[in-house]
Amino acid sequence: MTATKLRQLADHLLDFSRFDEAFICGPAAMMDEAEATLRELGVAEKSIHLERFNTPGGNVKRVAGVQAEGRTVTIRQDGRDRLIALSAEDDSILDAALRQGADLPFACKGGVCATCKCKVLRGEVAMAANYSLEADELAAGYVLSCQSLPTSGRCGGSTLTRGG
Repeated sequence: MTATKLRQLADHLLDFSRFDEAFICGPAAMMDEAEATLRELGVAEKSIHLERFNTPGGNVKRVAGVQAEGRTVTIRQDGRDRLIALSAEDDSILDAALRQGADLPFACKGGVCATCKCKVLRGEVAMAANYSLEADELAAGYVLSCQSLPTSGRCGGSTLTRGG
């Protein structure tokens, strides 16, 4: 679906501004173009949903300017807290937790699937990439553990959940 085709549909058949929801899935460039065009045609940003299956380039991104070594995270899962110490070798909170034997949900490790979605209850966390969380989820404190590192000395109580 191209911007031209979406505009033709808008000119002759559809009033996109009346859409409750719009779901886009496909190659990244097409999705980006369709999203921008739908916004231009009046679809509210919160009503546009993207489903990405892989990240551009497939390279692991690191959180810029954040040193993991010496920081700790308390992960609360199934009512139990587990203190995780991050080292220089850890690319993310998820990597550190898995290295220390935690059994946390994850799938892609690329910021796409949101299987590792968790909520920050205390402290601060920065994400390298996010291809799955919506703006309201970010505002509510959700992050992807596969893309996140703590930016405060001690980031406690990240609650890991599968679906929200």
